[in-house]
Amino acid sequence: MLKINYTRSASYLEDGYWKWFKSYQLKSFNDHVLAHDDLKIIIFGSKRKYIKWHDSVLIKTKVGVVSKVVDIKKVPDKDLQNYRDFILCPPEKLFKMHTLTMKHVKSIKKCSADDYFLDRYSKIRKSETIRKLYKSEIDLKTCPYCNRSFIATARKRNGKLYLTFELDHFYSKSLNPVLAIVLYNLIPSCHTCNHLKLDSHKELLNPYLDSFEDKASFEFIDTAVIEQIINSGKVDKGDLVKISSDDTATQNSIDEFYLEELYKSHKEEAKELIIKNHVFNNSLIKEMKKMVFTPLGYSDEEIYTVLYASYNSHDNHHNRILSKYLNDLHKDLKDKIK
Repeated sequence: MLKINYTRSASYLEDGYWKWFKSYQLKSFNDHVLAHDDLKIIIFGSKRKYIKWHDSVLIKTKVGVVSKVVDIKKVPDKDLQNYRDFILCPPEKLFKMHTLTMKHVKSIKKCSADDYFLDRYSKIRKSETIRKLYKSEIDLKTCPYCNRSFIATARKRNGKLYLTFELDHFYSKSLNPVLAIVLYNLIPSCHTCNHLKLDSHKELLNPYLDSFEDKASFEFIDTAVIEQIINSGKVDKGDLVKISSDDTATQNSIDEFYLEELYKSHKEEAKELIIKNHVFNNSLIKEMKKMVFTPLGYSDEEIYTVLYASYNSHDNHHNRILSKYLNDLHKDLKDKIK
């Protein structure tokens, strides 16, 4: 689980998402709020507060007489704060929002309002504007859940090729459709992780808030398997690597995405790392740096990436698949092979 970074700042992503939502979705969304009391309570706190806002902002009544009907898309953002706060609910408040909305989900599903949220999400998923927004504002190349796959996928529509990605709902849209269109409930992810989690009820790490960089690590099972590979280039059919954590949410995330099982398929990469670590001793690296890398202007981080196919810095792990896996194992090699 890697933390999602922003190219500039979260405000650029939020402003872009809100601008799109206000332009294309807000009018129909408000129509649904007007029709469903549960949505009034979720977004405005009570039916009375919604009616007061509606009459003063959209209808502009004077002594019970309608003076003007206002297009909601032309309403200043300061008068749409409740909607903005809902759509852009920050990651640290998402659990609270999830708890609140779950109290009303049964009623919303009963009147089929959930169909509306699922339909709105389909608009988000297909929007070229949203795709470009994520691409420009989120600094992310690999799946934040697993770091095993790149998030970019190719789709064909009307004979044209689109590079896109999948969006996982941190709180699933089938369990809680109300959050299906909330920005920080949408996690760019790979196809595998998007379809593994589904309706999870466990406490998991949210990639917008946290990572397991310092909460979990990949390790070789023992020194004997390392020495076996160094001496023979081969390894028994048993497991080579393990991953574990003392943190509940981190371990839940490892289990939910089957990371230990999935990473067993990367045994060859772990074996190759052992050989590289054995071959690239300190004196050889020093010589290569002097003869090759320094003249090319390579930094220590770039040299590390060339030699070990990963990054030594946590901040860069999202740029390359298996980067955390290989970096953790390389550190473990240094500890086990003195």
